[in-house]
Amino acid sequence: MISVAIKHKVRSHSLRLSFAAILALAPLLPGSSSALVPIGYDAGAPGDADCSAEVTAADALVVLEELVGLAAHDPACGADTDGDGVDIGDALTIRRWVAGLPVPPKLDDVVPGTVPVGSPDTIFTLTGGFFGPSTVVEWNGTPYLVRLLDGGSRATVLIPASEFDTEGGFSLVLTTPGQPPSAGLAFDVTAPGTCSEPVATSGTLVVTKTGTPETAIFTLNAPQDMTGWRLISTLGPQIYPFPDGYFYYPAFGPVTVYSGAAGTDTQTALWWSGSPVWNNQLHDSGLIVNCLNQVV
Repeated sequence: MISVAIKHKVRSHSLRLSFAAILALAPLLPGSSSALVPIGYDAGAPGDADCSAEVTAADALVVLEELVGLAAHDPACGADTDGDGVDIGDALTIRRWVAGLPVPPKLDDVVPGTVPVGSPDTIFTLTGGFFGPSTVVEWNGTPYLVRLLDGGSRATVLIPASEFDTEGGFSLVLTTPGQPPSAGLAFDVTAPGTCSEPVATSGTLVVTKTGTPETAIFTLNAPQDMTGWRLISTLGPQIYPFPDGYFYYPAFGPVTVYSGAAGTDTQTALWWSGSPVWNNQLHDSGLIVNCLNQVV
């Protein structure tokens, strides 16, 4: 049998890729199959070897071409599905994914990365690769089913408030039935009032100073624990500290901070003061400042 020798180190062993192995991967050639989840896969996530924002047969071909020395993949793309270097196992992993078979999930990031003790039910956004419909997050040994966001590299999971009763460090692990678990990702439940890592970096703020009550309506560009964050009336300066443990979710829509009347806080309505705050005669701009004292 004719074989092709490949000068490529995999765990300190040279690899010989036979034509039989290439033929075994033939169903992965372009045009022979389509991606399992072609919409919404983050470009460059594990398995997306050509950065096309989907995992298809073409990605396995990219891996094979690199192994036989025909081309080199873009390091920013996801040819290395498991973090141990590009090898034949990556092509096989992509083959399984395209065929709709279970693949070990990979967890790269979770947002938010911390929550304070006593937080309410919280939705976390996960990024990585190969999330399937049966993938779960193991939190302190309790599995919580993820909800896919269009494709297999992003998902959300709802963790109940009961999991945030105790301060400490934890490790999030993803598992898909019948597959090895992902590597753990560190996560902290912090003391109340602790500054969480700012995730939101921009947003909108519209202040309406006339009428009763006054309103300051804002949005942020990412989910955010706003413990330690402040809304500031710059001319006063009056300062509204967001409640400890208050969490902003873009999916719930804009949040209104009222002043000049009294009310009860909800997810999208916060009450600052029963008296007017904003100056109606002079320019009185509003700022939202994070817990690191940075203007957002």
